[in-house]
Amino acid sequence: MSAKYISAKLFFVLALVCFVVGAALFHNDLPGATYSNPLLMALFPRLIPFPLAIISACLGLVYFVIEKSFRRNARVWLTFVQIAFLLVGVFGHIVIVRFWWRVLGEEHATNLPVPLWSVMLFNVSIVISFVVFLLNIFLSKRAPMEKA
Repeated sequence: MSAKYISAKLFFVLALVCFVVGAALFHNDLPGATYSNPLLMALFPRLIPFPLAIISACLGLVYFVIEKSFRRNARVWLTFVQIAFLLVGVFGHIVIVRFWWRVLGEEHATNLPVPLWSVMLFNVSIVISFVVFLLNIFLSKRAPMEKA
């Protein structure tokens, strides 16, 4: 395996895994327009892996372009930190979405406490993931020029 584009490869693998998990959880009981809108997919707990796959693929493309076009090597350990916080943020989002589906689906669920820990977990994790992404971009080292 080549040591080039490791960060991009990690995000592409994450996108593939999320797509496979989303396909395993996929059910046909939702209207067809739901599957064509990634923002609407983030509101159904079973479909959350699909927007995560889209976000991961986009981040993989950004890392690929930065590493290839600008000849910058991203730090792999920062990429792992970013992926970890991204997954923790998705977990917090899943808890929030499941809570609202439970509240809206049951008649006697009006006195359930809002899981504020998951709201904070989602917000803090996504912000930290974005900051780590920026750190990874700006702290990346310039790769040596290859001889032709």
